[in-house]
Amino acid sequence: MRIVAFAALFGAAMIPVFLTPVLPMIDYYNHFARYFTLSHLDKLAYLKEHYASNWIILPNIGMDILGYFISQALPPLLAAKLIVILSALVQYTGILFFNRQLTGRASLAVAVLSIPLLYSFIFTWGFMNFLLGLGLVFWGAGWWLLARDKPRIAIPVACVIAIAIFLTHGVAFALYGLLLGGLELGIFATAARRSLADLMRSMLALAVQAIAPAILFAISPTSGNPQGLTNADEAVRRLASQGALNDRMLELIWYRLTTVVRVAEGPSFAFDLVAAGLVTITLALLFMRKSVTLPRLVWPALAIGALLVLITPPALFGVGYVSDRMPLFLAMLAVASLRFSEMRTDRVAAALTMGLAALVAVRLAALTVAWQPYRDDLAAFRRVAEHIPPHSLVGFVNLANDHRIDGSSRCEMYGPLLIPLAGQATPIFAFGTQQPITIVGPLKAAISALPPPSGSRSGLFRGQRRIAAMAQAGKFEFALICAPERLSAPLPASAVLTAQEGRFALIRLSGAPAAQR
Repeated sequence: MRIVAFAALFGAAMIPVFLTPVLPMIDYYNHFARYFTLSHLDKLAYLKEHYASNWIILPNIGMDILGYFISQALPPLLAAKLIVILSALVQYTGILFFNRQLTGRASLAVAVLSIPLLYSFIFTWGFMNFLLGLGLVFWGAGWWLLARDKPRIAIPVACVIAIAIFLTHGVAFALYGLLLGGLELGIFATAARRSLADLMRSMLALAVQAIAPAILFAISPTSGNPQGLTNADEAVRRLASQGALNDRMLELIWYRLTTVVRVAEGPSFAFDLVAAGLVTITLALLFMRKSVTLPRLVWPALAIGALLVLITPPALFGVGYVSDRMPLFLAMLAVASLRFSEMRTDRVAAALTMGLAALVAVRLAALTVAWQPYRDDLAAFRRVAEHIPPHSLVGFVNLANDHRIDGSSRCEMYGPLLIPLAGQATPIFAFGTQQPITIVGPLKAAISALPPPSGSRSGLFRGQRRIAAMAQAGKFEFALICAPERLSAPLPASAVLTAQEGRFALIRLSGAPAAQR
């Protein structure tokens, strides 16, 4: 019956995904468009004109493999949802598996608390490779706790898990190593009889798991990223030269605090702030009543997680927003480490736990309601896209979001969806050190003709500059604009408004003839 309860909780957790046709995730549909493109290169001839597969060893390729097969089997929007659900399932079950191995029992309360973390700040970013990798991290750590006393079985299986995590996401693999290291320190610190030799043997067993991933990393193009390990040193020097408390530094500190508050993201920052406060207070009361405890074994790992939240640089090996991911890792580890005692005789503790469950239910309901306007957005997008001749080159311009973490309705999803839903060609993520695809042919020429991205932090300014650049370059045939009402400058003289509905406008760029393929 408990398995049924855990399954029912997960089903309830996915209600916002089930009831929303398109998910408001910043980067996800850009990644999904890549999965779709890779899986249809041999089926849709026009895709070969603009994209080419580049399957090589990369530490960020796991979701591409999963998405490749799912995109072949299902319609695009359904495939996109299934990928999200499978990723969430790996995270959810990974947390529960780790919790069972750490505390000795599966906890429904832990399952409830894990649900908001499935809709995290990182989920909104759409970093699906990392989220899948993070779920595998907890599965791997749970396996290690279960089998570490039987090294002949534990180490070979753990090595396979380590390779899977590495191929899914390099940062997740680093977190896996740090988590296992923290657990081993905790086991050593809590042992009745401590032996430095035993600690060294356990650390050697962890090092063995890193051998194959280290070799794979060395032969991958990611190891030769031109940006090196990180640009944190350069950023620190630049901030220091501007003064200890310059505006940019204060902005970065505020942003780091924001990632903590929004670790489980709801419909607004105010909602997240109130919810985070209520959860913290409720858990504190449960700790005070000794209804919830944290095993001492996990304290070193939690300390490492807290340190990562403070010191992780924004970028590593060309992967951005790495520091944004650390609060989620710490939150998942904290939830997965909770030991709830029986509350049959403690009515106050039982009421507090029910309060946590009610807060989770309110969060899910609020997300579901907040996401419903995207249904009308998608319908308007489809109708406007119908005015584009098949197999055209289309640039997408998002004027709705000034920056990537503002609270306005998201619009980043629709540009990449031009590929699977409208049969068009448009720019997608295709970085040689991160993704197994390259952009070629006319689309590559069109992208190359545009100036580099502006350093301005105003999305509105960048968007208007992009429209003018596309019209001047004459390579893109159309531009699809989200939130055209925000234009403060007139369209280029050569641009012709072709269709407009809802939040979308389509303009014909006369520099290049419309495709007639």
